[in-house]
Amino acid sequence: MHFTQIWMAVVEAGGTPVLVAPSPGTAQTLGERTEGNSFDVDVTLTEADADTFDGLVLIGGLASSDTLRTSERARELVRDLVRAGRPVGSVGHAAWLLADAGVTGGRQVTSWPSLAPDLIGAGARWRDQAVVVDGPVVTARHSGDLPEFCNAFVSAIAARRLTPAGQRDSRSS
Repeated sequence: MHFTQIWMAVVEAGGTPVLVAPSPGTAQTLGERTEGNSFDVDVTLTEADADTFDGLVLIGGLASSDTLRTSERARELVRDLVRAGRPVGSVGHAAWLLADAGVTGGRQVTSWPSLAPDLIGAGARWRDQAVVVDGPVVTARHSGDLPEFCNAFVSAIAARRLTPAGQRDSRSS
């Protein structure tokens, strides 16, 4: 299950993950075709402040990604983090939100293969690779690529912390 694998990678790297969701209460994860586990929501999208996060991971899945991409607040949070040079990762279908937030133009990305035309249409250079890192944007094709994705995302957070203040990716302004 990608949620717990990514969550544990952040914890093992010494981070404190926070679950952000559209509504308060609990968030339900999904397995391949079954319900997963419920997790307590720490912060709602409305409450989320990009300045308080070192990064953001957008979990994949067709239904949740399609729903989340319609949220202006979710798109705004993604834009704010990318502008600030903070890593934003997406797995599989979650790349739809990156495209709808307008942060894929000119960037190399990967995603679930069927999203390639959408991402190319949004100005991205789509790659059929397990993980692609372009500036603060870290993307993975699918859950099978999670070990590489977790390493790349945690490394992006660590690299950002080591970068002198004021320096950032020129595309994030």
